[in-house]
Amino acid sequence: MKKKTGLLIANVGSPLSPRRGDVRRYLPKFLMDPKILPLPWPLRALLVYGCIAPFRAGGAAKRYQKIWTPEGPPLVVQTEAFVAGLQRELGDTYIVRTGMALGAPSIKSAMEDLWQQCDRILFLPLFPQYADSSNGAVLAKFFHYLAKKHTTFCPELHTLPAFNSEPFYLDSMVDLLQSEYQPDRHEHLLFSYHGLPQAAVKSSLAERGPCYPTQCRVTTESVALKMGLSPETYSTCFQSRLGLQAWTEPYVEEALLALYARGIRRVAIVCPGFSADCLETQLELGVELQDWWKKQGGISIHLLPCLNARPFWIHQTAKWILSLR
Repeated sequence: MKKKTGLLIANVGSPLSPRRGDVRRYLPKFLMDPKILPLPWPLRALLVYGCIAPFRAGGAAKRYQKIWTPEGPPLVVQTEAFVAGLQRELGDTYIVRTGMALGAPSIKSAMEDLWQQCDRILFLPLFPQYADSSNGAVLAKFFHYLAKKHTTFCPELHTLPAFNSEPFYLDSMVDLLQSEYQPDRHEHLLFSYHGLPQAAVKSSLAERGPCYPTQCRVTTESVALKMGLSPETYSTCFQSRLGLQAWTEPYVEEALLALYARGIRRVAIVCPGFSADCLETQLELGVELQDWWKKQGGISIHLLPCLNARPFWIHQTAKWILSLR
């Protein structure tokens, strides 16, 4: 008789390799999801298949090559290290697996594994703040798997909510900042979150609670309060715009220009919306934004790591999972 609890840690995923062909195959799978790129299907298809996939795959591949490690893409490597740590913490009564909405290991393969071994499965999207383009996208993959599953046995299934206000997450962010942030060396701390089109924010599921930008600002204020930061020493911004439509503001570049006008030249950036380092953190912020900032006259941007597989983060998450029994 099955007596184990399965825990599926879900993330968006990554191309299988940084080669152009793999990146070209990855981009349409990612961008054709209406939760990722909320445009009418004809316009989305024209943009993705007519412009982005054929003309930007080469450039995107070069960008992935800059962050790729011998073990693989940072997002997958760090997520799997986090999963391995959770498995050690939770012990033999739990089976913890990684599932990616795109790429490998897939949500489908992880679910097949857990389905065979567990009488209870917990599904945790690894995104602290809820957005249709992140949590919603991986949940859609999870429910698509269930809709296609035909079996006489069904384990007890639970989807876990976004956790931006949970103490285990906020305490882990404080632990990261206490270890990595050096206020004596940096004049300001930027909390940077992945941006969303404003149209997507307006059409998001309001019944889930506060909208995505509000969740981000609540995270910033909660962490800052726990850290005892003065209001003038930190702020919230958003990164990773795509296309010409309006996105959540302030954009990270605008936030930095406002800081420059105040005489601030040394900035630290932390990314509470990313549980694992990825292209958006390591390249966009760690390299490209750093270069842009220096061209504006800034001196330095110090990018703090994401939570990744920090032992405190793993331990706190395991305690939270055990409390859900």
